[in-house]
Amino acid sequence: MFKQQAGGLEILHVPYRGIAPAMNDLLGGQINIIFPNITAQIVALHRTSRLRVLAVNAPARLDAAPDIPTAMEEGVADFVSQIFFGVFAPIGTPNTIVEQINEVTQKEWADKEFQKKLIESGFEPMFGFGPDRGDRYLREEFAKWNPVVQKVQGQ
Repeated sequence: MFKQQAGGLEILHVPYRGIAPAMNDLLGGQINIIFPNITAQIVALHRTSRLRVLAVNAPARLDAAPDIPTAMEEGVADFVSQIFFGVFAPIGTPNTIVEQINEVTQKEWADKEFQKKLIESGFEPMFGFGPDRGDRYLREEFAKWNPVVQKVQGQ
């Protein structure tokens, strides 16, 4: 998606076996760019000038790192690519069970200390995601990413 929206840049995708080897190669100068999840460690490397975070792929600047612009602010329109963590249950799980899980989950999300820990770790929590909103979000993400995947597979 970045390559497509940034004008078809010639960037070679290198499939690393995790963030650690990719980060080692970036810090060692073997590669020029990576797209890691923004974590407390990434923000710390940015703040100590060991790493330059060019932008975040979020709709707004991160609470944990408000000095880092968004990709959209840097000129890559509509480039939002976020990690989504959710609580899932098998299809056919009774609604009463789904609602109990949702109730407990929402209670934990409301805890200010839990929210603070998430934000300090580089997460941008999206509160109020119940089963319906979560389903809608995932459907929107599939619709957004499916054309990107189809284009890449067709190359």
